[in-house]
Amino acid sequence: MKLSLNWLSQWTRIDRSVEDLCELLTMAGLEVDGHEAVGEGLDGVVIGHVEKREQHPNADKLSVCQVSDGENVSTVVCGAPNAAAGLKVAYARPGAVLPNGMKLKVAKLRGVESHGMLCSAAELALGEGADGIIELPADAPVGKTLVEYLQLDDQVIDIDLTPNRGDCLSVLGVAREVATLTGQPAPVVEVDAIPAQVDDIFPVRLEAPESCAKYAGRIIKNVNAGAPVPVWLSETLRRAGVRSISPVVDITNYVMLELGQPMHAFDLERLSGGINVRYAADGEELTLLDGQEVSLGAETLVIADHEKPVALAGIMGGLDSGVQTSTQHILLESAYFDAVNLAGVARRFRLHTDASHRFERGVDYRQQERAIERATALVLEICGGEPGPIEVAEEPAALPERTAIVFRPELVEEVLGVSVDEQAIKQMFTGLGCEVDAAEPAWQIIPPSFRFDLQIPVDLVEEVARLYGYDKLGATMPDLAMQLDATDPWRRGVAETRNTLINQGFYEAITYSFIDEEHYRAFTPKTEPYRLENPI
Repeated sequence: MKLSLNWLSQWTRIDRSVEDLCELLTMAGLEVDGHEAVGEGLDGVVIGHVEKREQHPNADKLSVCQVSDGENVSTVVCGAPNAAAGLKVAYARPGAVLPNGMKLKVAKLRGVESHGMLCSAAELALGEGADGIIELPADAPVGKTLVEYLQLDDQVIDIDLTPNRGDCLSVLGVAREVATLTGQPAPVVEVDAIPAQVDDIFPVRLEAPESCAKYAGRIIKNVNAGAPVPVWLSETLRRAGVRSISPVVDITNYVMLELGQPMHAFDLERLSGGINVRYAADGEELTLLDGQEVSLGAETLVIADHEKPVALAGIMGGLDSGVQTSTQHILLESAYFDAVNLAGVARRFRLHTDASHRFERGVDYRQQERAIERATALVLEICGGEPGPIEVAEEPAALPERTAIVFRPELVEEVLGVSVDEQAIKQMFTGLGCEVDAAEPAWQIIPPSFRFDLQIPVDLVEEVARLYGYDKLGATMPDLAMQLDATDPWRRGVAETRNTLINQGFYEAITYSFIDEEHYRAFTPKTEPYRLENPI
């Protein structure tokens, strides 16, 4: 998972170098693969204003632009098809050195002197777009450096998480870890409730509560789904390795990265009747957002309307109900899917999405309404619209139950070999978000809703080891009472037989526990073989 340090700093205080932060996270079990600077090589690139554009006198595909950098107006020859008067652009002055190492200087292009360059995203290593120059918002301040305007003085950290730490697949989750490791208060998620402006709701029915015990939805009417994506939003997603698509889709991706809750948006007018969360019927088909057509089976959980499946639950939405630039009314959805029941489904369809990656590791079952509110606020800010009330379908008996773990503080020393003060242990658990009842003779620890991996006492001991510091754990030999049992005569006979055969020149062979189907049927013709899904 790629994480912007600037974004993380909005959630918790970072008072150390990026190298020290990476070491801190790695030693706490969140292994950092590396980090890289974002805005390197952009000195000399400022926001320019194209005041005038004319056709190049000697080249059909070139234009001659008069570009202001707030101090001077310079002539720049440009080959981008979208160059136009009135644009705010990324202007590299003469003398600037671009990320690819090219140093700009005044040069003649087909007889016209060009002072600098209007840059594409690819030329500035800010994306893959190379077919046109960057178009900045109309209110971008002319003359301001691009690094300052886009807050490119940033580092991107690449964290390789283990499957048990799905709670850290978000900025919020990593911020919690940093706060706990550095002794800060846990970050507070403050999301204001958005009052409904219309009464419209879209009914939801849970037909498979064992796999989807909670589903929240909200209608937002009269949105401008073709609104321009704000630079801050597309740039934030880019640093997280996510491509900007459209404002509504980008908002759902942003909330997923921020809070860890995958979301989806439907074109409301392409849905019929209501939402049914159910298992597919054999032979039902669905065209996914990526254009892939999949044939569904009875074991596949889908989001359906009253006529057909419209999404592969927890994995990917359907193409027909996806939000387009012409969409006027949308349905935001945010659901809780059981990790065990969803495991392997994406792989069965040869898919791996950001949503399936999170759902397979477990998401917070108390997060759905909060994600809807956060996404609603962003939609209203960027696309406008009129929100309805949040409609929540829930089966409480099927939701996870956070039961108390009976914990003895003495277990820490028994397992780790070090003595840790009980008050310090209590503070560690509290910092992790646990409810702690430290009554004698044993503590009662209730893990937070986002920590599915804390289930038994040794899980809590592992947390103490992480927060105390693995490097502080000394090497302590365990105190074990050794007792040799008498050798089983049968086992002794087998060993003697093996040694006798070896001494006679025989070789012992250990074969694979699987063979090809032809040989299997020759050995056991009356039984049906089990076929490996991924044979070597």
